[in-house]
Parts: sequence; C-alpha cells; structure tokens
Amino acid sequence: MAGLKNRLLLDRRKISTMKKVIFFIVFMVSIFFIGVFVVEGTKPIFWNQKTPVYQVASTYEEKKAIEVPRRYGLYSERSPEQLFLKGLQAFDAEDYGNAKTIFSQIEEQMGKANDKALPFYVAFYQNQLQVMEEGNGNTAYIEKMLQAITAYPYLANDHCHVWPALHSIAKDETTDGYVIAALEDILEKHPRLSTDAVSRYNNCIAMLDFFDGNYGKSIRRFYDVNMLLEERGINTNFSWGQKLFANSYIGVFYYEFDEYEAATQIFRDNIALEVPDPIINAERKYSDYINLSSTYLDLGKPKEAKEVCEEMGPIIPYIRDSLQDSVRASVYDNLARAAILEGDLKEALSNIEKAEKSLATMKEDAFYGSDQFIKLTKAKYAYAAKDYAKARNILEEMKVSQDAIYAGLEEEINTLLLELYKELGEEELYQQILQDVQKQEEEKTAIMKQEYLEFSQYYAASEMLKKENQLLEIQRRLSYFLIAVMVFILLLVVGFGIFMRWNTFMDPLTKIQNRKALHVYAKKHQQKGIPMNTHLIMLDIDFFKKYNDVYGHLEGDEALKQVASIIRRSVRKKDFCIRYGGEEFLVILENITEIQAETVCQRILRNMETAAIPHTASEVAQVVTLSLGLCANETEGTALETLLTKADQALYSAKEAGRNTFRVISYRGEEEKPANP
Repeated sequence: MAGLKNRLLLDRRKISTMKKVIFFIVFMVSIFFIGVFVVEGTKPIFWNQKTPVYQVASTYEEKKAIEVPRRYGLYSERSPEQLFLKGLQAFDAEDYGNAKTIFSQIEEQMGKANDKALPFYVAFYQNQLQVMEEGNGNTAYIEKMLQAITAYPYLANDHCHVWPALHSIAKDETTDGYVIAALEDILEKHPRLSTDAVSRYNNCIAMLDFFDGNYGKSIRRFYDVNMLLEERGINTNFSWGQKLFANSYIGVFYYEFDEYEAATQIFRDNIALEVPDPIINAERKYSDYINLSSTYLDLGKPKEAKEVCEEMGPIIPYIRDSLQDSVRASVYDNLARAAILEGDLKEALSNIEKAEKSLATMKEDAFYGSDQFIKLTKAKYAYAAKDYAKARNILEEMKVSQDAIYAGLEEEINTLLLELYKELGEEELYQQILQDVQKQEEEKTAIMKQEYLEFSQYYAASEMLKKENQLLEIQRRLSYFLIAVMVFILLLVVGFGIFMRWNTFMDPLTKIQNRKALHVYAKKHQQKGIPMNTHLIMLDIDFFKKYNDVYGHLEGDEALKQVASIIRRSVRKKDFCIRYGGEEFLVILENITEIQAETVCQRILRNMETAAIPHTASEVAQVVTLSLGLCANETEGTALETLLTKADQALYSAKEAGRNTFRVISYRGEEEKPANP
C-alpha cells in the first residue's frame, strides 16, 4: 500500500525513525561485507601510476606494437620522451645502429626529462642492444635500471623488463649471486608488488639457485610460489605460466635426485592442468613434455618416451616461432635416444640428423645447452654403432666443456666414458673416471641427504601449514556465513514485524488503512489534540446499496477497490486514506491550507468522473459518484472526535445538496462557520 510505505503505526516520525534504523542496519551489513571483500580480495599491488613512457614500453613488450597514449602530446617534439619514441621505433624496425645513437642522445638529455620511467627504459634498451652485439648485458645499465626503480617504485612491477635485463648478465655463480641479490632487494623494498611480479621474481631466484646447485633452497622457493598463487588466486595467464614454471622445476628436482616416479607424476600433473590460454599452455608445458620423455628414457621405457613426444604435436604450433626449431630439436633428440634404446640405429641416425637440422635454423634456445644434449646423443649413437673412436672424441671434448657441465651433463658423460673405456680396455682411464664418478656420487649423495631431507621437512611443514590455513579459511568463511545468516534473520524478523504491524492496520479489500489505524492515530493525539491545518475529508459512495442490488456484491467489492485506488492517487503519499466503514472513506490531510484541501476534494471528484465506473441505478449520474464532506480545522488541539463529527456534518450537507459534490465546514473552536463552495 503506497500510503503506508513510509509509515509505521501511522506515525510518520516513528516510521521515519524506523526507516533510518533499517537503512542503518542494511548500510552496516553492506559495509561489513564490502570490508570482508576488500580485505579478502586485496592484492598487494600499487595504485595505477603508469606514466606515458611506461605505457608505451609495457604495451610494446606485451603486443610488440607501439601505441602512443594521448598524454604523450604533453611532450615537445625535441623532448627526451619524444626521442624515446623514435628510438623504440628504430629498435622495432631492427635499425639497431640508429636506435643505439638515439638512446645515447636521450641519456645526454636526461636532465630535461619529465617522465619518471624514462631512465629505466633507456637503460633497458641500451642493455638489449649490447646483448645483441656481445651476447651479454652490461652491469652499468642494470645499475641504472635499479636506481630508476628506487626513484619510481612502480617500475618494480614491470617484471617483463626487469628480469630479461638481469638475466642478460647471469652466466656463473658470481653473476647469478648479483642477480639474486638484486631480485631479493626488489622483493624486500617493494612489498606491494603484483602477484605476477612476486611470482616471477621468486621463480627466477629459485631457477638461478637451482643451476648453482642450491637445490633445497631453490625448491622451497618454487614451492612458496605455488602456495602464493593458490592463496592469491590464479587469475591471469601469466600467473598460470608461473605456476607451471614452478611445478616444472619441482619435477626436475625429483628427477635430479633419481626420484623418477615422483618426477613422472609431477610432469604428468603439470601437463594435465587446464590452462585457458593455448599459447601460455604451450610455452610453459613443452619443457614438461621433454622432461617427461627424458624421465621415461632414464627409466628404460623408450615406448612411453616416444608416445610423449607424439603428444607434443598439437601444442607446437602455439609455441612462438623463435622457439619452435629448438623444441623440435629436443623432440628429435629424445626420439633418437629412444631409437638407440630399442636398437633401431637407422631410425636413431635419422632423428639425429633432423635434430641437427632444427638446431641449425633455431633463433632462440628453448633449453640451455640443446647443442650439448644432441652431441651426447651422437656419442651414444656412435657407441651403439661400435664407432668407439668417434664416441671417445665427442665425450672427451664434452668432459672439459663448461657448456656441457653447466647443462648438467657431467654425470651422463662420465657414465658413458666408463662404459667406453671398459670396452676399449683403457684401465688407467677407466679407474680415473671411476674415481670421478664415485666422487660425484658421494657428493650427490651428501647433497641428497641434506637438500632432500631439508626439502622433505619443509614440504611436510608447508603441507601442515597449508592444511591449517585451509582449516582457518574454512572457519573464517563459516563465521562470515553465520554472521551473514544472523544478520539476514534479524532483518527478516524486523521486516516481518513491520509487515505484520503494517498488515494489522490495512483494510484487506481496498489495501488502504482501516479503522484500527484511525484508533491509533486518535490515541497518538489524545493528549495534545489535532494540530492546526489538519483537515478531514469524509467520503461516501452515492447510492452504493443500489449498486450492489444491480451488480452484485462481488462487483461492489471491485467498485470499492477502484474508488479506494482513485482516492489514494488523488492525494499526497504522506496523507492518510482510511476505509471508515462499508462504502465510507476518510482522508486526513496534514500541514495543508483550507484552499489546498478544497482543491483535493475537486481532484477526487474529477478523477472519479474520469474513471467512469458504470452505475445505472444511481439517481445522480450513470457512473459511480462520491459525496465529500471537508472539515477545515483552523484550531490547535482539537479533539479528533469533534473533527470527525464536523466532517460527517459536511458530508450530510453534500448529500442534501444533491450528491456528487463536496461541502466544507471550517472549524474555529466553539464557533463553526460553513464555508460551502
């Protein structure tokens, strides 16, 4: 009922108060849940502080396309920022000489630059140009990038430029240590990094530790990355890539410590992960396919190794072009090894040739030391073909090669040399290599005992912590749910109470207020009386008994509903509309002048005429009409009963005047003065 939507017990002030209370409850509940969402959903990231140069460089890294934001128009044509655009365009066009000149010019004019990100990206591209020329980066450029991050911390989020630059100088334990320290410094100084940046930096540190033999430390960090991503949620393609990356190294860790079954399971699980983006899926899983195939080869299962290589077919087209030849080389290399195990030397030679052909055309190495792996396969082929001289030359050359050692092939080389020297009867060399192998085994066993034990303990503790966190998470969510249920029940009870009390004072037929509501209104004003300018209109349907006689009581009920609706629409929302009894209605108008009250009466009569409800038995018109009596109260503190009596008298006057009209009585205390139109 529209008239009671903003009321409770017909007391507007009480209703307003209740409305505020309900609003406050709903508001606080909303704030509570918003707070929970914010606290739970907050990711430790910076506010959006992308400068124009940052936008250009990050977009170029992502799309390999130069997109210039509108804000770039703030920079003059000869500014360092505009020169950066030209340098980037030259770099993109592979005009590296011109790009180098432009970036050097920018460095000289850096004092005039306004963009805080410019020094970072200029140093990055200068470093990239040196990598192209000399194969390695320059620590001086890296230092400039790190200084720029200190001056403009938001740059720490740009892991797509930070890591490649640092990686360009990582080549041994010394430089790896420098890179690890730099990455750890970034993580420590910038705790609000994005999830992508945190996961990548930790993965990169873990990877370098892994190659430097710090296996336990490395795997713990990879495992931490996994836990971080699970905690914060994997909601970007890059996060998926970092999860796959971490899992891959955990699998390699088990592989390195001869836990082949565990490694196989991890690689299989990684491959089975459903990654939404097919490119991320391919570029982060190809190493798992190769590693899984290699694991089967070490287990002496060439058939399974070949099947895994065949499974790679659908993902290779999604790997970026520069890596595809390198990946194919690794696939052919494993197929060659499988063929050697099966004794099919013709097939092995064919695959070695295919691997070398792919290696010759590759633009980027997907695995460190792909050429060394193929060399080792050629040595295995030569040994299987009894070409011992060739096998010996390859293996002895690889034994002193730092590339082969850094690729982790030292153990395999020594194992194959042992077999070769034994076959050739080279006892002295055999004993020498045997000592090396035994020493390596002892060292590996010692490392295994220490690193594997540490990791196992850490893994167990992490799993326990993970379970505890999951339990706490369940308890926390359950508590939020229970609070939400309690608040909902509270609101439901309050709402139901309001509805029931509202329904108590509603006429079930016409859906306006009833006589009970009028009693409450009277009780409210019992002590102080009715305020001045509170006017009453008494309304009665003309010849309603005859209407029921002609149309029946059901139609009579419908007529009552329509009349009530017309009255309700003809007055203000805050006015009281009451079904006084039978076909009689009462309207209470507060804070309104007598002239305005008369206008309301005229509006009701006009709306009734417009509605044109048929009433052929009426003696006034052929439609339903009303008689109205208005008591205009111009006295403070009048009793409601007095005003009702005066309104009823005015209604009687309207009927005496022929019905379908209204009459007015202005009440001024003891004296009443008719004020009929």
